[in-house]
Amino acid sequence: MGLAIAAIAALSACFTQVAPSKIGVVTTWGHVEANTLPESPHLVSPMAKVHEVFVGLDVARITGPQAAARDLQSVHTDLTMNYRVDPARVIALYRNSPTLEYEASYVQPAMFEVFKSVVARYTAEELVTKRQQVSEGILAGLCTKLQGYGLLI
Repeated sequence: MGLAIAAIAALSACFTQVAPSKIGVVTTWGHVEANTLPESPHLVSPMAKVHEVFVGLDVARITGPQAAARDLQSVHTDLTMNYRVDPARVIALYRNSPTLEYEASYVQPAMFEVFKSVVARYTAEELVTKRQQVSEGILAGLCTKLQGYGLLI
């Protein structure tokens, strides 16, 4: 009877469940394994730890970033952006930032930087009259900047 309980306890220590919209990154004693775990139940080594990375749609917001237009007028706005982690790049992203704080580490700084860069190309009047071009420029800049980190806009 005691052997059965020990076997059940050992088996339950090897069981893990990866939640929906997440991918499991497996580490064994700090070493990141080459394969990820899709959402579902899995058996893993009792020495392994599974870190769940959210790959669903997420929203990043920054309030009141300030930039200077080409004619040195001060510009303030609020930015909202939908993004997600590229499932094919989860391991590389986890290796670069195992804290899983991607929005604070990559997304928001990129939003500030790209916003300032794009706004500086236009005068204050052009920011109003060429609103669609400004928006497209910000989107293109964010896609380029964040793609390198494994984040999709």
